[in-house]
Amino acid sequence: MTIDGCVGPNGQSVPAQVKDTGNQTFQTEFTPRLVGEHRISVMYRKVAVSGSPFICKVYDVRAIRVTNVAQGVVAKPITFIVETSQAGPGNLEVTVNGGRVPTSAQAQGPHTYAISFTPRESCTHTVDLRFNGEDVPALRQEQVTSLSRPCCVSAGSPFSCQVAEAARVVLSGDALEKVSVNRAAMFSVEADPTLGHPQVQVLSPSRSPLLVDVAVQASDRYSVLFTPVDVGEEQQLQQFLMAMPVIVVM
Repeated sequence: MTIDGCVGPNGQSVPAQVKDTGNQTFQTEFTPRLVGEHRISVMYRKVAVSGSPFICKVYDVRAIRVTNVAQGVVAKPITFIVETSQAGPGNLEVTVNGGRVPTSAQAQGPHTYAISFTPRESCTHTVDLRFNGEDVPALRQEQVTSLSRPCCVSAGSPFSCQVAEAARVVLSGDALEKVSVNRAAMFSVEADPTLGHPQVQVLSPSRSPLLVDVAVQASDRYSVLFTPVDVGEEQQLQQFLMAMPVIVVM
């Protein structure tokens, strides 16, 4: 038996070796360098065997890109993005807490999916992410620096997501109502310490981000300081709260 050719998705030949293992049985080995379909032409006594060329679909689970699985609160949807464009053909499987928490997937473009789930209890939620049955590993640092989105670095699948009760989050301060343009505005956030340091983004009426200073006042209390520069409605997105945006009328 001979391998007449193994051709990668770019049309280039891929070296293959054939080993005679005895009893009219042969073993073929090749090392793919690219993801995608590889066409393998097999001949026996100079005659193509039935079904040749065979199609081998090559994938790379290490090429999966995942944005951070955000911390959240009970009854508020949590969403993260999974990109599979560089991973090759395959099936993406996502389960939360072993499948006990329903998930949904919405296409955001070719090979990009928004995965959402709504926690119903305050506890650590475990997100299992598999591609073709393999756990998605953590990204290497050189992969991370090439991405435009933040991504999980410290650990691969399963990912952990801390969920707290919504009642444990309290917002207060004048900046939640009317404030003056070009003057510093501040509001406070009280939250369960297990949620970690809040990540707050303030957007101007034109959707441009403003500089925000989040300072620790106590183990469960933070101050958020920003200076509005335009007249209109400012939106504050509490990423760690996973709550609806707070509107501040300028």
